[in-house]
Amino acid sequence: MQAVSTGLINKITTAISAWRGSSNQGRPTTGPIGTTEETAKHIRLVERFRVDQDRLVVIKDANEMYHNDDRVKGIVDKAAGGATYGGFTVDVTDAQGAKAEAVQGALSETVELFGKLKANVKKGLIEGDLFLQVVVSGDKIVKLVKMPANTIRRNSNELDEFDDSLKAFAQVDSMTGAAYALDLNTADVDVWFAEWQIVHARWNHLDGRYGNSLLRSMRGSYKKTREGETDMAIRRKTRAGMKYIHELEDATDGEIEAYKERNKDTLNNPFAAIADFFTNKKTKVTAVQGDANLEQIADVKHHIDTMFISSPVPKSVLGYGQDINRDVLEKQEAQMFRNLEEIDDWIDDEIIKPVIELQLLLLGILPESVTYSIVWPDRSNETFSDVIDGAVKIKSLGLPNKVMLQLLKKVITDMDVDSVLEEMDAAKEQNQAKETDAIANSLAAMKARMADHPVDKVPAGVAK
Repeated sequence: MQAVSTGLINKITTAISAWRGSSNQGRPTTGPIGTTEETAKHIRLVERFRVDQDRLVVIKDANEMYHNDDRVKGIVDKAAGGATYGGFTVDVTDAQGAKAEAVQGALSETVELFGKLKANVKKGLIEGDLFLQVVVSGDKIVKLVKMPANTIRRNSNELDEFDDSLKAFAQVDSMTGAAYALDLNTADVDVWFAEWQIVHARWNHLDGRYGNSLLRSMRGSYKKTREGETDMAIRRKTRAGMKYIHELEDATDGEIEAYKERNKDTLNNPFAAIADFFTNKKTKVTAVQGDANLEQIADVKHHIDTMFISSPVPKSVLGYGQDINRDVLEKQEAQMFRNLEEIDDWIDDEIIKPVIELQLLLLGILPESVTYSIVWPDRSNETFSDVIDGAVKIKSLGLPNKVMLQLLKKVITDMDVDSVLEEMDAAKEQNQAKETDAIANSLAAMKARMADHPVDKVPAGVAK
């Protein structure tokens, strides 16, 4: 960990606490409603020990699943890679009391800190928790360091609030009793972190102190799948091939051994195209057919299907789509894109925004005074032709140009809609001015011709 002065930590902590203001007002001082303090303490101790033990087991299992199975790796890689593909930008539209351009520049520098976002999101999905240490120099965040989830403990109370903002997170040795300490404040903690020093992103956080691994619920079906596939491989290796029964009439043990020795090349080579056996006794060789039911693997398929139920990536995308028609596949892909948007929302709310808000506070800017948006590229499965056709239809219906440009932005991701609208309006005004000038010139020319040939003047030779 890069050293940060205690004074700076206290200063930033005080500033953040002042900004949050009354967020902790009205907090209960006893246990949960309906539970006595004595009972609540007992429940907290038991639950804390159980959660911490279970969490380390899940982290270990999830990492082993990811590293040992290509399907699990594909699920995580596809989810993290799809959600972070193309990166993101931060667009500042307003900054009260500050120049929006300056704030935009500062936040653009902050975006560059997320160079390892894809790898960090993978870890967050695998382990359920992503801990990023914020390294500050002066008034800027200069680095985000991923901390190992199995050694970081969240020191919050039963309401998941921090009693001491300066001791919000602790790093402990996962091999010692400190990892399972019921009270971190009395444990042998390696390093304490203030609340603002750790960005804690919790995937699928339902309650408690920690998130839930994306792979947590599929551990059971995963183990059954692996065991079933191992059984399938053993079954094919030991029961699939054809066997032979050699009957040597009235042969002694020695004669049988001699027979095996004479024919050992054939007996030991199951891949021999021609099997010739040699004997000096009346012998009968009978073929025994191998297992004819090896294709019956419905139970293994069931476990695979069950394993993919909690996956944001359908199994058809990972190569299991041979029995799925195109319409179903398109619906599954559409659902996958919606799942990726949920992951993006998690990234926005629990990874990016906390960093942006801290950076604004370090610059002396209240986060609520800045209006900004986190923009991701469109990941729909619409083709370029689909988008262009849609834009043409929107134009033909007479809808505003902004609607058409927003649709085109799906395929022209770097297009600034507002700038293009301004250019279109300017071009429209210019064209209108040209049309007005053309009409005025036409009227002037017509007036000149009428002056040369008055209406009441009858040309010579024409009868009145």
